[in-house]
Amino acid sequence: MDEPAKPLPGDLEDRAGFAAKALARGQWKQLKRLAKPKTAGDLGRWYDKVRPKQWADVSEQTAIEVVVGKPNQQVKKYEQDKPVLDATVLVGIEVAGAPEDSQIKDLSLHFSQDEEAQWWIDGERMLADTVVPQGASKGRKPAAKGAQ
Repeated sequence: MDEPAKPLPGDLEDRAGFAAKALARGQWKQLKRLAKPKTAGDLGRWYDKVRPKQWADVSEQTAIEVVVGKPNQQVKKYEQDKPVLDATVLVGIEVAGAPEDSQIKDLSLHFSQDEEAQWWIDGERMLADTVVPQGASKGRKPAAKGAQ
């Protein structure tokens, strides 16, 4: 039986860190909870592309270090004279024991704010901004834009 889900973090940086840890641990259901409405399918395709196959054995006990950069926010639109924002947050993810080439230095996470000022990962933008390197074989880790 599944435990009830813990509340999602409230602020943008904490949500970015939550998303990065969910990606590292292979916790798709946790990441999906952050998906902007109607973008979970795209977010799932993004997840499958960017999660290194070398992280297949990462568990709840594996040490994960996440570095969350300063958000870059832009006004998307105005709702009743209040700005609704988009943001991009760069995260770095280091998984203990994983090969050096599987560590992620700068992964762009794209968020959109809803009318209640809550932040949600925009799966459509995430997938659109993913670049698979030329010559990458199936199952190899592609780099996202901004990834090193």
